[in-house]
Amino acid sequence: MFLALFVVSDSLFAQKIKVATATYELRQEDNMTKNQAQDKAVLYARLKAIKEVFGESLVQNNSIYISNSEGAGGAKSSQLVASTAETYLNGEWVEDIDAPVIKWKIIDNESWVSATVKGKVKERSEKNVSFKVKTLSCPKTECETNEFNENQDFFVEFITPSDGYLSIYLEVPTENMAYRLLPYKANKSESCVKVSSDIPYTFFSEELNNLMPAVAVDELSMSLTNKNHGEQNTLVFLFSKTRFESKPIFIWNSQKEAEMDAIPGLGLKDFQTWHLKLERELKTMQSTKLSFLIKPN
Repeated sequence: MFLALFVVSDSLFAQKIKVATATYELRQEDNMTKNQAQDKAVLYARLKAIKEVFGESLVQNNSIYISNSEGAGGAKSSQLVASTAETYLNGEWVEDIDAPVIKWKIIDNESWVSATVKGKVKERSEKNVSFKVKTLSCPKTECETNEFNENQDFFVEFITPSDGYLSIYLEVPTENMAYRLLPYKANKSESCVKVSSDIPYTFFSEELNNLMPAVAVDELSMSLTNKNHGEQNTLVFLFSKTRFESKPIFIWNSQKEAEMDAIPGLGLKDFQTWHLKLERELKTMQSTKLSFLIKPN
């Protein structure tokens, strides 16, 4: 694995926002499509860049570590091991500055891919509440997974040690869009939902809906933009101990769509700009991201 890293301060934002680049190389395994290998290389490059800039923490007896190995022909590989790595790193990836650069090569008849990324990374503040998030394939905590088949049921488990207010967005890079999943469509005029401390919430489950006041639940399954290739999407959790009224301007294809029960969305870049502005202006606001993979059936 070859790693190149460059860090400078970003004068547009607070000092805890930095710019980082990293290159990560891995071998395409037999059970991986070309797109899946590229997506993983990009993810590991981003995580590696965050770790090099801000370090890592041990949380809930879990750790993030680098496993080094040497493959055929002396090719060296490093794998970042963590099921929800972004939860435990001391920083997070904010947005790309340049599109990831992908390169392929053949070593001893094996395909290797490298991804070079450049983007803004943000340090996790000490103000953060250590809430827990999981993606589930069934409404039970033992169904935790970060890989889903297309149209498989999709749930999110959330628990916080502090009372507060929550909103959840979904970043879909293949569509260049972000969608708001919580509050539910029945509360589309609201900016957030109230959550209580130490109570497990299983979102997108009608059976386990315990939000107050109770509203109609949106039950979810994830579809692919391209039915032949897997894709990686990212959940963005926005949490504050105080209520926040801000929400982005959503875009609709028609007035009819706006009046119907469509999931509200906006351009990915517009969402990321709004998200950064919200965190700068609201001192109690914090966020975390959780990525997952959707696979073709």
